[in-house]
Amino acid sequence: MNTTTTPPTVSVIMPVYNAAETLTRAVDSVREQTFQSWELIAVDDGSTDASGNVLDQLAKEASGIRVLHTPHQGVVAAANSAMKAAQGQYIARMDADDISHPRRLERQHRFLERNPQVDLVGTRVRFGGNRREAAGFAAYVDWTNDLLSSEQISLNRFIELPVVNPSIM
Repeated sequence: MNTTTTPPTVSVIMPVYNAAETLTRAVDSVREQTFQSWELIAVDDGSTDASGNVLDQLAKEASGIRVLHTPHQGVVAAANSAMKAAQGQYIARMDADDISHPRRLERQHRFLERNPQVDLVGTRVRFGGNRREAAGFAAYVDWTNDLLSSEQISLNRFIELPVVNPSIM
């Protein structure tokens, strides 16, 4: 995490709605990153569970975490609120039920720095839910994980977002 007064290099934005059960693990996966110049902006989007309290406690425990509390407006509005508050050169997207690989920010930052012609980088993801209960999302994850070249991604952008949102920087 960024412990100096200089702006962080990466702003991790995390919309949160009723995710108290998964939130600590998701935030911890940001706190455990090998790349340390980050801030986490978590937006509690009017949660009716303990999400807001969990976020406030996590922010007290670690510098680099900022919490915004907003009325419930949905994931897009919450993400936009976080982006407006972001100070980093890069924006990394996370959801409150996702776990980032410990080297995610390091590797994505390095790739973007070495490839200035690239505007966005994403990763493959591992589906962690029940494939029967979430068959549509499981199929989406499988589909995106098969799109490995920029050409494949570009050609499929009119079908559905070919990069999983919470893997984007």
